[in-house]
Amino acid sequence: MTSQFSRMQFVQSPIIPVVAELISAHPGTISLGQGVVYYNPPTAAFEAISNFANSDNHKYKAVVGIEPLQEVIAAKLQAENQISITDKNCIVVTAGSNMGLMNTILAMTSPGDEII
Repeated sequence: MTSQFSRMQFVQSPIIPVVAELISAHPGTISLGQGVVYYNPPTAAFEAISNFANSDNHKYKAVVGIEPLQEVIAAKLQAENQISITDKNCIVVTAGSNMGLMNTILAMTSPGDEII
């Protein structure tokens, strides 16, 4: 039987530091990797956490996001970007960029498609 230690020798190290070194070595390279935020959320977000925790927002919700958030984003898009949300477009709020990318790929492709 294989021990945990010997199995761990075959686990690949994370690729992100390797890619970071490649980017540093080649100025002008644009990373399409995930973004890692270097700043804290706004103070108002911390203040709102207790209200969030006392609601049902921590439970599973619709894949496109909760309605109040959808409405605020739609209002922002209209006011600041002159983009109206209609029956021909929509807003999808995801739990993170990886989920957003996956949803985008699933929406744009069909089984058997090749993605390069």
